[in-house]
Amino acid sequence: MTATADAPPRRPSLTWISLTQGNEMTEEPGKPTYPWWMTLALFLLTALVAGATVAGPGISWDEPAYRDSQIGLQNWFGEMVQGDVSLATSFSSESIDHYWVFNRFGSNFHPPMASYLHLLTYWPMHNIWDDISSRRLAGAIEFALVVAMLGHWVGRTYGWPAGLFAALSLATLPRLLGHAHVIGTDMALLLFWITTAWLFLGALARRSLQWLFATSLACLFLVKASGVVVLVPVILWFGITVVARSPWRMLGRWLLWTSLIAAPLVPLGYSLLAGPDRLGIPPSWQRGFLLGPLMALVFFWSSQRRSRKAWNIALELPWMTMAVTPLVVIALNPTWWHDTIPKFASYVDLNLHRQDHLPPIAIFYLGEQYNYSLPWHNAFVLMAVTIPFGTLALGLAGVVRGFLHARVDLLPIYFFLQMMTLPLFRMLPTPAHDGVRLFLPTFFFFAAFAGLGATWLADRVARRHIAWMLLLLIGPGWAAVDWVRIHPYELSYYNVGLRGAMDWGLEPTYWYDAVTPAILDDVNHDLPENATVLVHLDPLINPEVFFELQSLGRLRGDIQLNPNPIEGFAWAWLLTHSSKATAFTRLLYACEPWYESGPSGVRLFSVVDPNALALAWAIHVFAVDEDRATKGGQLILNEAAFSGDGESLARAADLINQHREQAIEHLDDESAATRSLVKRVIVGGTLHPNVTRILDHAPWALDEATRILATRPQDVRRVLTYPGYLLPERFGGYLQPRPETMSRESTDD
Repeated sequence: MTATADAPPRRPSLTWISLTQGNEMTEEPGKPTYPWWMTLALFLLTALVAGATVAGPGISWDEPAYRDSQIGLQNWFGEMVQGDVSLATSFSSESIDHYWVFNRFGSNFHPPMASYLHLLTYWPMHNIWDDISSRRLAGAIEFALVVAMLGHWVGRTYGWPAGLFAALSLATLPRLLGHAHVIGTDMALLLFWITTAWLFLGALARRSLQWLFATSLACLFLVKASGVVVLVPVILWFGITVVARSPWRMLGRWLLWTSLIAAPLVPLGYSLLAGPDRLGIPPSWQRGFLLGPLMALVFFWSSQRRSRKAWNIALELPWMTMAVTPLVVIALNPTWWHDTIPKFASYVDLNLHRQDHLPPIAIFYLGEQYNYSLPWHNAFVLMAVTIPFGTLALGLAGVVRGFLHARVDLLPIYFFLQMMTLPLFRMLPTPAHDGVRLFLPTFFFFAAFAGLGATWLADRVARRHIAWMLLLLIGPGWAAVDWVRIHPYELSYYNVGLRGAMDWGLEPTYWYDAVTPAILDDVNHDLPENATVLVHLDPLINPEVFFELQSLGRLRGDIQLNPNPIEGFAWAWLLTHSSKATAFTRLLYACEPWYESGPSGVRLFSVVDPNALALAWAIHVFAVDEDRATKGGQLILNEAAFSGDGESLARAADLINQHREQAIEHLDDESAATRSLVKRVIVGGTLHPNVTRILDHAPWALDEATRILATRPQDVRRVLTYPGYLLPERFGGYLQPRPETMSRESTDD
C-alpha cells in the first residue's frame, strides 16, 4: 500500500527520516518509493531544455559586471597554473585584491561562489560555444539540479506522481527559467538554499550529513549575504521539533554548554559588526582573535560527538554549524584570507547599510515609483501574477491540504515556513527590486505544494488516471505553453499577459534581456552606417550592456554609442523599464518608434529615429519646468504649455525659429503665455542646448510640438504625469509629427 496525500503517514513525516524514533534513519514499511532513474531523467531533461535555450535572452543588466569579475579569476588562475608568478605572489594580499573583485564596494559586491560555478561551465565549453552562453550554462545546470531535488524530495515522501508533478511544476515556471538563462547569483542562491533546507532535516538524524549541512550553509552565504535568512525557518524548526521535545535534563545541560561556547563569539561578532578598531585589537592579533574561538568550537564539538549516548544527535547540529561553517566560508573565499576581520566587517556593513553605500534602486509597482523597498504585500502580489494560473491554483490547494493534515504530516509545515520566509522579510525595509528575482526559493516550495495539491485532488476522483492527465494539462502543461509563447522574454512573464500587467502598473521589463540576439541582428542590418546612438538617456539608465555587446562583436563597431559631444542629430535606444522612466523618456516612448520589439504586441525595446527624438525634445522643453523638476525629484509642468492656446504656442515657436536667442527681445507685444514659453527655453540669454540642436537639424519639431500641445494637452499631461510607460492606446495614440511638415522642411533645406 502506498502513502498518498489523502491518506497521510501514521507518524509525522519530516522527510525520509523520523525524529520521533531516535537518532538513526529508519525505513517505514510501505513507504513511497521514487526511483533514482526518475531523478536523473528530470535533471537531464531540464538541463537539456534550459541549456539549449540559454542564448535566447539578451545580455542582462548585471552580466557585464559578473563577467568582468570572472575574467579577473581566470587571469589569477591562469598566472598561477602557467607558472608566470610564484605561489607566494599569487596568494599575496596585493594579488588577491587586484584579481578578486568581490564582496566589496564596486561592480560586484557579492562573494565569489556563483562565479566559481559559472567558470566550471565556461572552461570546458568556451571553445565550442560563445563566451556568454558557456557561462550561462551553469545557471541551467543549477536549475536542473533544483528541479531533480524537488522531485526526489517530494517523491520519496508522497510517491512518484506527487514528486514528478512538483518537479514539472517548478521546471515550467517561466520566471525561473528566465533566471536560469543569465549569468548571476540567483540560481546559485536557489540551489544552495534548497540543499541547506534539505540537508538540515537529514542532519538532525545523521551525523554524516551535518558536515554537508554546514558546508552548504557556508556556500549559500558565499553566494549572497541574504542567504543567511535561511537560518530563520531552520532555527524555528529546530526549536519546535528538537528543543521542545528534548528531555529537560539534557536540554538544560545543552543550553549551559551552548552559552559557554557562544560567550567567546560575542566580542568576535561585535568586532565584525562594528569593526575591529572599536575593540582596539592590534592588526597582528586579529587573525588569532578570529581563529581562537572558532578552533575552540571545533575542539569542543569533536570531543562531545564521541559520546553517542550523551547527546541527541540533533542537539549537536548547532555546535557543528558554528564550528565548521565559518571556517569553510573563509577557506573558500581568498579575499578574506588577509585582514579577515576588517574585510569581513566591511562586507557586513555594506549589506546592513546598503542604502548608504549603493545608489538607490528605483522600483515600479502597481503604478507607483518606489526606492529600495515596496509595500508589505509585494511578494504575494508578484507571486499571484507571475505563477501560471493552473500551477497557482494547485499550489494553493496543496497549502490547504498541508494544514488539514498537519497533525499527522509535518513536512508541509516545514515547506510552508521555508516558502514564507522571504515574502515576510520583504514586508520590512529590505531590497525589493527586479520583480521576483530576490525570492526565488519561495517558488521551489510553492511548486512542492502544487505536487501535494494535485495528489490530493487526484485521490478524490474515481478515475485517477484521467484526473492526473487533466491536472497535468492544467498545471505544467499550461505553464509550458506559456513559456514557449513568451520565450525569450521569460523575465517579462505575467499570467495576466504583458499588456494586462502594464495596465495594472507592473514593470514590463527591467534587465535588458529584452535586447535579444534577433533584435541585434535587425539593428546591425538596418541601422545607418556610423549612426550616433544615445543609450544613456538619463543617469538612472545603465548603458554598459551595449558597450559589452560591442566589445563582444555582437553589435557593429561603427555605431557610436553615447558620444560626447553629440555631432549632428542622434538616434536613441530605449528599454521599457518603467522604474527608470523620466519625463523625457516617457515622451520618447509616446512617439512612434523606428523599430520596436516585444511579445504580445507590447514594446519592450525601441529604436527611436532622429525625428522622433527631436519631437520628444521639443515637447519636453516647452512642457516641463526642468529647473524645478530636479528639486526633490518632483515633476513640475509648465502650465502655460497646457493652456490649449494654440495661437500663443505657435507664436512662441515662430519667435524662437526666427530669432533664436534674440526672441527674448521681441516679447513686448506678445501674450503672457507666449512670453512664458519663450522664457522657458531662453535662460540668461542662452538657448536650451536641446533647442539649439533642434534648430540646427529639425526646426519643424518646435512647430509640431506646439501643435500637439495645443490639440492634445491632456494626452501629453497623461504621458508626463504617469510614473511609468503607457501603451499608446492609453493616451490616444502616438504623438506624431505631420509628414508634410517634415517633408517641407527637407525641401526648404
